[in-house]
Amino acid sequence: MGVNIKFRLLFNTFLLLKVFLFSFLIPSSIFGQAPLSLGPIPVRNQFPISLRFLNFTPDTPRPLAEGTGQISYQLAIGNSFINTRGDSGDLNPELVSSGLEEGDFILQETGQPRNGYNLYIDVETYRHLFKIKMGTPFETEISVEWPLIGFTGGFLDRPIEVVHEMTGVDNNAEDGGFRSKSDRNRFDYYLIRNNQFIFNSQKPFDLQLGDPVFDLKWNFLQESKLAPNMSLKLSYKFPWDSAEHYPRNLISSGHPDYGVYFLFSKSFFENKWIGYWEGGETFLEASGKNFKNSLKHAFLAIEYHPNPEQSWLIQWAHQSSIFPSKSPPLDGTIREYVVDRGLGQATDVLTLGVKQIFASQVYYVGFSEDVTQTRNEVDFLLFFGMEWQL
Repeated sequence: MGVNIKFRLLFNTFLLLKVFLFSFLIPSSIFGQAPLSLGPIPVRNQFPISLRFLNFTPDTPRPLAEGTGQISYQLAIGNSFINTRGDSGDLNPELVSSGLEEGDFILQETGQPRNGYNLYIDVETYRHLFKIKMGTPFETEISVEWPLIGFTGGFLDRPIEVVHEMTGVDNNAEDGGFRSKSDRNRFDYYLIRNNQFIFNSQKPFDLQLGDPVFDLKWNFLQESKLAPNMSLKLSYKFPWDSAEHYPRNLISSGHPDYGVYFLFSKSFFENKWIGYWEGGETFLEASGKNFKNSLKHAFLAIEYHPNPEQSWLIQWAHQSSIFPSKSPPLDGTIREYVVDRGLGQATDVLTLGVKQIFASQVYYVGFSEDVTQTRNEVDFLLFFGMEWQL
């Protein structure tokens, strides 16, 4: 939904609270020590363009015990609708249905595209993720994950509009993504920069193999009465082909990416509450001229245990944009065009979820909602996951 300064204040307050809790000014009696937490919900950024690259995934600093393993499955359904020309009205349903061309993004008064970048994205993404973890010696853990991804028209457009209407968001305005100006449940995927399409497709596709990701996590400081759990996590995305052809080019960059992340956690109030502070940087090998070559991440979460078999989680993920904040000048011009409507700004996503243990297996469900951006972030995300111990 739209930008709201209250969310910014909440984020800053949350950060100050974390620092306060980690400080030595608080009596150690309120802190717990090394609980068996269920951990944060491991949902990465699901913005369709970002799915081509590696991204930070929340994780618990505590590795699996040496010689043990875990298999997990996750389904994430993301709905994204972005129309950077929504207030102009020229990208009407009839024109979109017939297929957009480069000339449809030209401003008549200037003969140039608006502010360098333009997007028209009406996509529902389905991402099935399979992952296996193994506990290894020296407080380390290794894992590999491999996604199956599909892009479709989906079914969530109208339900999201209804939620907007119930919460006072205008679907005719930018905060509502100009959703009412377009047909529902279509698949249209266009990204243009300086008169040239980067992506141009109206053809949905079913499940396609994404790129596998390999992780190594090292828990170099174990939790005590006052000390938090602290881990270093290294990630590597392996491109199993060049991704030069459709639809692989929509879900893979065709090049490797690397990630360096830190993971902190601390339990308190008799182990019923656990706080997480995580983040780091993802390095994109093949971002080229159209995308940034790195992404910065910050993550905060609170996990509440009403009982040992259940966790309630509230998570906040902050990430720099995949888009640069400036666009190079067009041929024959000397002006540098600003990226349209804040595409280069950072994004914030709020996630709410619950984890439950049934018959020694962990299940989780929840949703994510963008809270400060409507231009470079998934609008709404539903997810479900299962974890089996080996």
